[in-house]
Amino acid sequence: MAAKQPLVVSLGVLGCGLIGKALLGQLAKQTPFLLEQLKVDVRVVAVSNSRQMLLSNTPVQGTAWREALAAEGQPANPDALAQHVASQPGVAAGVLLDCTASDTLPQHYAKWMGQYGLHVITPNKKLGAGPLQRYQQLRQLQKETGKHFMYEATVGAGLPIISTLKNLIETGDRVISIEGILSGTLSFIFNTFKPGIPFSEVVKQAKDQGYTEPDPRDDLSGVARDPSFTARS
Repeated sequence: MAAKQPLVVSLGVLGCGLIGKALLGQLAKQTPFLLEQLKVDVRVVAVSNSRQMLLSNTPVQGTAWREALAAEGQPANPDALAQHVASQPGVAAGVLLDCTASDTLPQHYAKWMGQYGLHVITPNKKLGAGPLQRYQQLRQLQKETGKHFMYEATVGAGLPIISTLKNLIETGDRVISIEGILSGTLSFIFNTFKPGIPFSEVVKQAKDQGYTEPDPRDDLSGVARDPSFTARS
């Protein structure tokens, strides 16, 4: 009996900040397990920050993306990066991960999904908590193309809130209400802020530990985003 051939997935990562770096590090450690145990061959072929992007026709190994991006980077172009990921030969699926807090990148999701046939994964809240019509259009495109739009990490500091909610609804439960602190940033602040500790210091601690958006003011002024995204799910 012939051995099962791995499912090849080409991956592009936009955003090399705190989340992007952590993700790329995790992928570097987990890729051998995914290949050996799950027969999924994940290949990072594109990495971009806000200024430069690295496009590679061979998988970027480990942390080599940092040096390669600095030495071989070209001006950042999100659509060109998406096209590069989608055009990799012999892959079963192409995936873009938007690890930024950008307002503009979510405006490309529909094109990436509809024109390039890519799946989109993101912790970026801007589409899901933005204009309802744009969110609904992407959801409709998802149904038409069969591509995934996944955003579990947008709510609840990465806890599996969205997938749990979806599973409940899909198995016949009706959601009456949802209560709780859906923001990981606010949860940290409420549990840390005490007499004698400046509020600014608590916010700094939250940022240093990776709870906040790159600009913490997005969390403090956008507290309606997490409930909006959760309700739309």
